[in-house]
Parts: sequence; structure tokens; C-alpha cells
Amino acid sequence: MRKINGIVWAAIFCILFIAAGARAGAQEPVEEGGKKGPPKIGCVDMGKIFEGYEMAKNLDAELKRIESEKKEQKQELIKEIQKLKEEVKFFSNNGKAEKQEEIEIKVKELQNFDFQVSQELTQERRKKLQAAMAEIENTIREYGEGNHYDLILNSVSFGGLKNVYYAREGLDLSSRIVEILNAKYESQKPVTSNQ
Repeated sequence: MRKINGIVWAAIFCILFIAAGARAGAQEPVEEGGKKGPPKIGCVDMGKIFEGYEMAKNLDAELKRIESEKKEQKQELIKEIQKLKEEVKFFSNNGKAEKQEEIEIKVKELQNFDFQVSQELTQERRKKLQAAMAEIENTIREYGEGNHYDLILNSVSFGGLKNVYYAREGLDLSSRIVEILNAKYESQKPVTSNQ
């Protein structure tokens, strides 16, 4: 009887072992064409992509140009305030009070200008970065689908936490993604003719 119990337990163990092996085999990734193989994984460095992407560079240059223009406008307001402060010295008490009110109005105008410019630049930067990010993400997705990648990770760390600790050389797709993005960007630029 004990021999039969031992044989039954051995048979159950073999059946479970075979079933577990079959299950593990069924979970292996299957590539197109029905071939079994490991997942195809790549990574990108979003910092490198932004640095190399012409659209991002042009957006940054445009934002700096707008910021520079706003700084010039701010300097004009500051000059007006300084001029009024110099003029106030030469007025009588009644005239000084009027000039002082004018100065206070200009100072409030300057503060409002600063606040408004800060808000506008923040919104413009966010809008332009979102457009660039959307294009980058779409390109990465299209590249992944077109080249049969199962997973593409961002290798840039955020807040000291790394997303990828190690990647074999050749897995970084950043340069290829930048090439594709820049080719797309160049093809979308309006053609200008020299006449």
C-alpha cells in the first residue's frame, strides 16, 4: 500500500512538474512569425534627445527671444520710473505728491507687467514643450512598433531614482530617434526660394 501511495505521489509530482514547465513555456514571448525569443528592449535618453532635436532647439531659441523682448520692455518701464524719481526732486510739495502718485502707478504697472510676463512665458514654455514631447513620444512609439520592440525605456533618472541601471551598448536608441525627429522636422519646414 505504501508503495502505491509513493507511486501516486511521484506521478502527481511529475504531472505538476510537466504542467508547470508547459505553463512557463507558454508564457515565453512569441515574436512575429511564431518564433520564440526574448523580448526586444531598447532605451532612450530623453535629455540627449531634447539636446539633439532641432525643433526643441528652435523652440528654446524662440522662447529666449521672447524673454529678451520682454526684458527690454521691462527696462523701459524701469527707466521711466527712474526718470520720474529724478524729476520729483525739482517739484514743490504739491507737485511732488502728484509725481509720487505717478511713480506709484508706474511701479504697480511694472509689477503687473512682471507677473503677466512670467505667466505668459510659463504657459508658452509648457505649450511648446508639450508639442515637442508629443512628437518625440510618437516617434519613439512608431520606431518601436516598426522595429518590433517589446519595450523602450527612458534611461534618464529623475530625482535621484534611476529608471535603467544598466543597458548593454547598442540598446540606446537616442541617436537614431534624434535622426528620425530631425529628418521629420526638416521635411516639415516650409521651402523658401531665393529670388
